[in-house]
Amino acid sequence: MVAAKAIRTAWTILTVSAAFGVAVPALAHPDPAPSLAYCEAIPQQEFDFEWDGEKSFAVPQEWSAFAAASNRWMAVATTAGTTECVDLSWMFEGEDFEIHQDRFVGFSWVGYEAFGYTLVDRAGTGTVLDTGHRPVFSPNGFRMAALQSSESGYGGLEGFGVWYVYETGLKPIYLNSAVPFMTDWRIDRWEGDDCLHISAIPFDRVEDWEDLSQYERDSFVSGDAGGWALKPGTACPTP
Repeated sequence: MVAAKAIRTAWTILTVSAAFGVAVPALAHPDPAPSLAYCEAIPQQEFDFEWDGEKSFAVPQEWSAFAAASNRWMAVATTAGTTECVDLSWMFEGEDFEIHQDRFVGFSWVGYEAFGYTLVDRAGTGTVLDTGHRPVFSPNGFRMAALQSSESGYGGLEGFGVWYVYETGLKPIYLNSAVPFMTDWRIDRWEGDDCLHISAIPFDRVEDWEDLSQYERDSFVSGDAGGWALKPGTACPTP
């Protein structure tokens, strides 16, 4: 129980930082990026829990030119020639390694009573976010949204966020951890570049958790004109 509390406390801090996009502090970087040696020199918090299985964080072949991983760190080369370090110490397994818009790389992960989706922006000197689930980019690519909410509360984001995509980084436009208590939250689509269509299922509607597709979904919208707040309905907010 103490171990669980320790990692949950640490995870809360890490999640808040990740939502805003916080880079690992820079250290001496004598070798070319991606440098695992650079990452391994950064102190990590030790977690008091045991994992009997083997960790699986081998980066795919298509990532080999800009990323390398050990059991504790993933090193990702940025467009500025530096190394962005992703802390893997609380993660047990990674999958669904993807490249978005030629500059973002991401993967799903599971850990000790936790899960998420880590997104690395390679632009500039790099940024690491945990978006909980795979993010969705607007048609023009200048905005990005992510939504993840779980009953346990130990996902990578646990909320809803919208970011502006700059040439050299990301800036949060809207972050809200108080989404309605429902299940299977989903960003269905962007309508243009200023509005999102979102849906979820009320818990009391679910009887068979093996097949959620059979249940009616409640609709929500979020848009620039409404300050990006989630609102019930299907019509995008207007000025």
